[in-house]
Amino acid sequence: MAIDIGPKRKIYRGGVEENTPQILELPVAAAGMKAGNIVTRTATTLVNGTAATAAFIYILNAPMHQNTLTYSYAANEMGQAYIPRSRDVYLVRVAAAQALAADSPLAADAAGRVRLGVVGTDPIIGYSVFASASAAVDTLIDMRIK
Repeated sequence: MAIDIGPKRKIYRGGVEENTPQILELPVAAAGMKAGNIVTRTATTLVNGTAATAAFIYILNAPMHQNTLTYSYAANEMGQAYIPRSRDVYLVRVAAAQALAADSPLAADAAGRVRLGVVGTDPIIGYSVFASASAAVDTLIDMRIK
């Protein structure tokens, strides 16, 4: 697992004024979903976000007492996802070969990872906080929620 700029110990990267944002708990739809994935919800499960969705997004986190950077869910396991607020910062997983400048617009792909978004074409969900040169799949980067 590649980890990008800065120390990263938790998915929620917000300020000290709020240590734990609100959380939604639902079973995950598929095995292999990881903390830091962008997810949406159905009536009964959390599913990976897609590039075409305009639905409200959530940021998947690991269950309490698990390693938030490497945890991978089993199918139908109870998932915990942060309910993001505008301007919150989260650690998210990036799609392959994404060269991002600071403040690059980001969109979700079908696997729940972020990629460089095209303003006016993609639903932009946030912006990169730091520049990241050609990140590998699942590299963790800081994203500010739109």
